[in-house]
This record gives sequence, structure tokens and C-alpha cells, in this order.
Amino acid sequence: MDSVWRCTEGAGLQESVAYAELRLVSKDTVEGWVMEKDAEAPELFLTVSYSIEGETLTISEDRDSFTASLNEDYTGLRTNIDGEGECVFYKQ
Repeated sequence: MDSVWRCTEGAGLQESVAYAELRLVSKDTVEGWVMEKDAEAPELFLTVSYSIEGETLTISEDRDSFTASLNEDYTGLRTNIDGEGECVFYKQ
């Protein structure tokens, strides 16, 4: 897999965050990383499972989950995490 998707702007990105990343590290595991604006390195904040069906990626932890949909040219994943606002992750 080794696929990295990065969000650098959007309503779902907190003000103190430079970027958030989703790193698909295996066929069913994704890591969530956050780079704070004043930090020297990104920090791992979650490791959970994911599945892909069609153009939708579903990330799940216990009973919680959120989805990301691929855009038309397969370069971006559009999310709306916890109803906090949209964030578009672009393939790195």
C-alpha cells in the first residue's frame, strides 16, 4: 500500500495544525498523523482499520467510523470528520 494523503486546509482542520495525514500502511491499516504548526515533527494520533468499496474509503475504530470519497481524477479524498467540517486529503 504505502499511500500517503495530506490535508493542508479546510474547515475540518484545526487552526493550530499545519497538516493532517492519512497513511495507508497495509491492506487494512491506516495511521493518522498531525503536524502542529509549532512542532518539529508530525505526531501519530491513531492507528485503525480501513476498507475500500468502490470510490469510498471507510476508516473504523470500534463503533466509530468516517468515510472519505475519491474525487473524479483519483487525486483527492474528501472527508467530513465528526461533522466538524470538510477536509480534502491529496495524494502525496
